[in-house]
Amino acid sequence: MQPPSLLLLVLGLLAAPAAALVRIPLHKFTSVRRTMTELGGPVEDLIAKGPISKYAQGAPAVTGGPIPEMLRNYMDAQYYGEIGIGTPPQCFTVVFDTGSSNLWVPSIHCKLLDIACWIHHKYNSGKSSTYVKNGTSFDIHYGSGSLSGYLSQDTVSVPCKSALSGLAGIKVERQTFGEATKQPGITFIAAKFDGILGMAYPRISVNNVLPVFDNLMQQKLVEKNIFSFYLNRDPNAQPGGELMLGGTDSKYYKGPLSYLNVTRKAYCGFMGMDIPPPGGPLWILGDVFIGCYYTVFDRDQNRVGLAQATRL
Repeated sequence: MQPPSLLLLVLGLLAAPAAALVRIPLHKFTSVRRTMTELGGPVEDLIAKGPISKYAQGAPAVTGGPIPEMLRNYMDAQYYGEIGIGTPPQCFTVVFDTGSSNLWVPSIHCKLLDIACWIHHKYNSGKSSTYVKNGTSFDIHYGSGSLSGYLSQDTVSVPCKSALSGLAGIKVERQTFGEATKQPGITFIAAKFDGILGMAYPRISVNNVLPVFDNLMQQKLVEKNIFSFYLNRDPNAQPGGELMLGGTDSKYYKGPLSYLNVTRKAYCGFMGMDIPPPGGPLWILGDVFIGCYYTVFDRDQNRVGLAQATRL
């Protein structure tokens, strides 16, 4: 029989929440804009034709209605990571977007003429033992149209599979997300990513869905309620960067972190320095400016930390 003290220690370790730093490798791909340019596509003309122009000079308005996303930014996004949805995990490549709050991926039930859906990975609820039906319709308005579908609930694994063990990462249970059945325009057809995982505050979440990171915080899956990005500026390096949940890694930056308060408790971004679009006033993963800095998003203190990124 084990001594009581040893037994209590073992039980304590089993009951303790996962507090390790969660690492998600980021891979760099050719952006949608560059892909279309190489194919001779009129990128700027495409943007100018749609109503996106009225959103290009600022952040989407926080209202009770649909929230217009800044489609221009997604055309420049280059860094994507992999998550899993369901049990066993179905893997998807997503943009980790600090300017929105919802998670969505293409659905197996997408429309017949939705080309973007058919050429990307699709979520199949019938293959998941942890799927819970929701069915509420959702609509995210972009400049050139609206992405629509319905909500579902399942377990989200971040990352989909660990590079070391080959097993799924931390599991965020009971996560509500969007199954997209209709995707607008050519942008998502040319994109290398399957969907988008919003990292911003719940305030701007469509349908008031609890964002993945907030759900992760509620389930106490990380020791610190922060996440940080490192983007490798070497175009030939793989992985192209790393997203860390629950902490930072000093090897990725030099000098002290300088913190700025977020502009409002909505976006994980901040105003400053009058950087013109598409580099500002808010940045998402993949923008040119943010790639020069190691970036820390501190949700407890509602602030963003920046330090000069190292070249590895």
